[in-house]
Formats: sequence, structure tokens, C-alpha cells
Amino acid sequence: MARIGNNLAGVLRDQGKPAEAEPIYREALAIDRRLRPPGDPRLAFALHRAWLGADRSSTAPAEVEPLLREAVAIREKLPPGDWRRPYSRMLLGSALAGQKKFRDAEPLAVDGYPAMAANKDTPSQWTRQSLQNVVRLYEAWDAAGAERRPRGTSRAVAGTGRGP
Repeated sequence: MARIGNNLAGVLRDQGKPAEAEPIYREALAIDRRLRPPGDPRLAFALHRAWLGADRSSTAPAEVEPLLREAVAIREKLPPGDWRRPYSRMLLGSALAGQKKFRDAEPLAVDGYPAMAANKDTPSQWTRQSLQNVVRLYEAWDAAGAERRPRGTSRAVAGTGRGP
């Protein structure tokens, strides 16, 4: 039943009807929570769906953030190098950027792309989405007029006064 709900919600989302898709995604998530044990890696996918189907012009980023944090916690238990780990972090970064928490979003978005691009098992559409999220992050950051460190400065040396 959860899979049918996810498919229906996906069609609605693709038709540009996120407000109609969101409650269906949430009901599918509730079904998955009843059917799967806590921490089940398949539950992380259902948690992602809540964000993918969210109306991002609303308060959705703040509402979905805890679900994405739960998905990240589940996926971090997967083996190192599994593409789903940076994918989950990338989605969380996207939700944080949607809340204008750019400094928190940056490492999740920026570090995710090379990890996903380097992994031959990463579906190409998710690698593209990851790169698009990096671009959107910086565009939103610039549009907000928020101060940030210069592009090209690594996180490891940012704020230390030393160059990259």
C-alpha cells in the first residue's frame, strides 16, 4: 500500500501538484513506519519521499528536517562508500538551504557531489541532482545577501586566515 501511495504522490508531484502529493507521501511514510523496524534502510527512502514531495514554498523545509535527519542517521550505518550516505546528507542540506541555514547546508551539499560522482553505483540522476543542489545552494545564498567565505576556500582552512 505504501508503494502505491508513493507512486500516486510521485505522479501528482510531477504534475506540479505538491500540495496534493505531500499528504499522500506522509500517509505512505506512516504505513512504512508501521511495517518496518526502526533503522531499516528502506525506511530512509520513505523518509526522503516526505522531502521530495514537499511543497518547498511553504514551511516544509523546517517540518521535514527531522525526517531527513532520521534518514541520515539510518544511512550512516551503511558501509562507507555507499552512495546512499551522501545522497541522504545532500537532501538534508537541501532542506537546510530552504531554511536559509546556508552554513549548515554547505558541507552536506558540497561534500556529497564528489562522493556520489566517484561512485559507479550512484544512479546518474542523483549525481546530477546533487550537483544542481550545490548550484542552487550558492544561488540562494547569494540572493539572500548572506555573507559567506569566498568560493574555493576549503572548509578546513576557512576562517583561519590561511589560504587553501
